[in-house]
Amino acid sequence: MKKTRIAFISTGGTLAFIESDRLQAIDYSKRGVMLKAREILNEIPEAGDIVDIDVYDEGPLMSSAISFPILRRLALLCERICREQAGTSGIVIGHGTSTLEETAHFLNLSLKVDVPVVIVGSQRPLIALSSDAGMNLIGAFRVAACPQARGQGVLVVLNEEIHSRPLRSRIERGPTGRACARAGSGTGTRVL
Repeated sequence: MKKTRIAFISTGGTLAFIESDRLQAIDYSKRGVMLKAREILNEIPEAGDIVDIDVYDEGPLMSSAISFPILRRLALLCERICREQAGTSGIVIGHGTSTLEETAHFLNLSLKVDVPVVIVGSQRPLIALSSDAGMNLIGAFRVAACPQARGQGVLVVLNEEIHSRPLRSRIERGPTGRACARAGSGTGTRVL
């Protein structure tokens, strides 16, 4: 079966950080290293089982370093991907959480693309023992590949929840009361 093609743009942030001490989930930005998009995906090979992924880098940056010129370049890159990469069904943007909402708002106002655009971040670094990065990224790829995500504006996926304009949860809850659908476990309910 042919997999959906998704573009993954990494801007950096906690999602992209690795630290030699897997128990370090606080001071990682002082000693850690930020990975590029391909390196992030190498740490989460399961993503390639779900979708085919084209990688792009717009960083690596801490989200506090995201400025208007970077936001503009990011918007232009999304539009170029949609224009030049036939068959791209969605875009996932890895981003730091400090300015993730501002980026989502800017892109929601400025992008003119007809594929889902999903922004994803994490609260803990990529290879920390308690990292949320892997499942957040998997959830973002699942949402970007979902036809029902089209026309919903720029979406944010964090902690098994999908947020849309104005960044509020728009998914149904599963039997456990936790957000599910394709953002999390993939069990049983609609995405949007």
